[in-house]
Amino acid sequence: QYLRRLCEVNMLTGSTPSIHNDKAVIASVVNQGFPEEDARDWSATGCAEPTMSGRVAVRFVIAQDGRVSSSAVASSTLGNTDVEQCVAREVRRIRFPTVDGGGVVVVTYPFAFRPSPAGAGRSGR
Repeated sequence: QYLRRLCEVNMLTGSTPSIHNDKAVIASVVNQGFPEEDARDWSATGCAEPTMSGRVAVRFVIAQDGRVSSSAVASSTLGNTDVEQCVAREVRRIRFPTVDGGGVVVVTYPFAFRPSPAGAGRSGR
């Protein structure tokens, strides 16, 4: 019955449902060196939603050694908490040059999202 419904969805909408095995994917992501917390929050598309548009502003702190010590969503027009939190987490992975003279740098940076053109990023197109 489940597979029949998947086929109906495909025929009626042109969408192709995807089925993922979380246990296998999480293990694979951890084996690639990512923290388990990030692995458990995986997404087939990452911080992307091809039809989404809007902005998410992330406030983050750059420590003296150039690492991002904290990041959080400051504001957003996306309306998608998963993508917003994904962007804030990804900012924590950025490494900046060391801060001259000590101290920290506080930044609020807006990330803009707009829908992808049809077929963008697909091989052979």
